[in-house]
Amino acid sequence: MKTINKEYLEELKSLRQWYENYLKHYKDWSGTLEEFLDLDKVGRSFKQWVFFNSIPKEKLSLVAADLAERVLHVYESKHPNDDKARKAIEVARSNNAAEAVNYADYADYAFDYDSDDEYDVDNAATDALAAAYAAAYSAANVDWDENVTAAEDAAEYVGNIGNHLIAIDADTNGTDHDVYVVAQKEEEKAQLEVMKRYAREALKDSE
Repeated sequence: MKTINKEYLEELKSLRQWYENYLKHYKDWSGTLEEFLDLDKVGRSFKQWVFFNSIPKEKLSLVAADLAERVLHVYESKHPNDDKARKAIEVARSNNAAEAVNYADYADYAFDYDSDDEYDVDNAATDALAAAYAAAYSAANVDWDENVTAAEDAAEYVGNIGNHLIAIDADTNGTDHDVYVVAQKEEEKAQLEVMKRYAREALKDSE
């Protein structure tokens, strides 16, 4: 795998504001993808974007599936007799492009359905389903950009669910703002740990 540094990040052509923030704090820094994911002053969105644009394409749907599986219980607790999300994750892990392509319309439907930003159980379940569909769809694309986008979508839906459930808990149990912020950070940390594991594997495979 390539070393992460300012030259590599400029090649990726990310959002300018992300890159400029990186230069402000880490202009002379250089390291592995896993080490990049640990940098304190780099935001989660930039870390996620660099990660999905750096790991091998064949790993993208596996990462997306792992992230989606983290929140599978959210969908299945709301829809206990519906195995669509679980099957979508299985398809993502199989890397069966012929079967995975069938999830494109499903992913679009789930995204369109979840047009409400209200944090509640219904929207959390919809995001869980969308994450599973996006994971499967990421296995279907031969186009790199489409593959990356689908995997990023899965991660975004997982992140949304963290916000849903934290907000629901705050409303239900009277959780104060400080606890809410800590819980949100813990959710982000859990997602980063998944990405760091794949970064380590990719580095080992490239040696």
